[in-house]
Amino acid sequence: MSNHTAPAADGRVDMARVINLSRYPLDDLDSAAGTAFTDLCRAEIERTGACLLPDFITENALDAWRETALRSESGAHQVKHYFAYGDAGEGTDYDPSTLDPDDPRNYRSHTAMKFIAKDRIVGDSSIKAVHNWKPMADFVQRVMGQPALPSICPLSGLVFTIAYETEEQDWHFDANDYIVTLMLQRPSGGGHFEYVPGLRTPDGGDDYDKIRSVHNGTCPDVIRPPIRPGTLTLFKGRYNYHRASPVTGELPRIMAIFSFEREPEKRRSDPEFRRIFYGRAPA
Repeated sequence: MSNHTAPAADGRVDMARVINLSRYPLDDLDSAAGTAFTDLCRAEIERTGACLLPDFITENALDAWRETALRSESGAHQVKHYFAYGDAGEGTDYDPSTLDPDDPRNYRSHTAMKFIAKDRIVGDSSIKAVHNWKPMADFVQRVMGQPALPSICPLSGLVFTIAYETEEQDWHFDANDYIVTLMLQRPSGGGHFEYVPGLRTPDGGDDYDKIRSVHNGTCPDVIRPPIRPGTLTLFKGRYNYHRASPVTGELPRIMAIFSFEREPEKRRSDPEFRRIFYGRAPA
């Protein structure tokens, strides 16, 4: 395998060998090309709730990051958990005894896959350098319209997920405003990212009728964007109902998740969250 993504002797990474900067000018965001690029991404987020950047990283970087994820798999935590509707921080002010059986708030969202925490990622992969690269954070901040600082959490700051046959992350909203992911390997089958935009408003109002139609398979507005390995996705997960459908076949779905925070030094403090996803809750 090529070593073009390996750090130099002084520890620096040549970002031009990792990110396709000729197509995505993160290193020159104040230029006319950089401004036009971020404006286009921001408009796409506002229009659809998601922005997809195919071939965001080079083939060498893609191979290296996928290999790093697989080498790190021995340190993964296997998640098998059913989440209540209100676990994402909304929709909790109700009496369950008053709900109809098919009310979306009775839904239990199933997550089954392996999570590899930041402190279990082996080696000095260039993915860590990309996550901490200031132009990357500046780009996310400009597109999402809010402060974006690389998370320093030793667990959730930077994560690999690996989903094997039958594994999934069922329909849910996120607790965070947005998520930044990069596909490293497409599975043999299934594992599709699907979402329905606008089912939650900023004031916490949920479209329960349409969410119910998502659950029973009759919603006509489900979007399944084509995502191939190497694609970076910025997605407003708090407001758009979404899932990763069950994987089929022998080849697993492998993703990288980059976490950004509004405030410096902030890290996810919920110990129960960390136990579910990482099997531990260090101080």
